[in-house]
Amino acid sequence: MTTTKKPIVLITGVTGYIGSHVAKTFLTTGATKYQVRGSVRNPTSPKTITPLKEALGEELFAQLELV
Repeated sequence: MTTTKKPIVLITGVTGYIGSHVAKTFLTTGATKYQVRGSVRNPTSPKTITPLKEALGEELFAQLELV
């Protein structure tokens, strides 16, 4: 059994307007090719994370790793 790791794409400023759109593009079109990470100042802050979750939707947000 051979497992291949997907390349990681890091999106800085993922909670911003452009960052969230870039994340959405990678998660919808490149989900099978890439592991998507987004950098945020505080990954537990509802004020920051809620708009991103609403922009991506629950399914895509679940695929995003926040660091």
